[in-house]
Amino acid sequence: MNGLRNNLLASIVLFLVAIPLNLGIALASGVSAVAGLTSGVVGGLVVAPLAGSPLMVSGPASGLIAMIWQITERHGPAALGLVVFAAGLLQMMIGFFRL
Repeated sequence: MNGLRNNLLASIVLFLVAIPLNLGIALASGVSAVAGLTSGVVGGLVVAPLAGSPLMVSGPASGLIAMIWQITERHGPAALGLVVFAAGLLQMMIGFFRL
């Protein structure tokens, strides 16, 4: 139980530290600030406690700005949600099949 508490506290700290970066990445990518905050909540408060490794870090990656911007520029913000969902499914399948 102590490990879960530590993971939860660490994920809250990660979320709070990453808020400015999440907002910056969202605005630089051409999506709303709400999308940046939503990704911060999911990455920091949902994913981190469910991590399978104590060394896993889930947070914003500024290198993705170009990819996110290209997707929203060509296909709109709605397509970004679909791409992120598909990428998440692909990652879960890779983990499930231990590839």
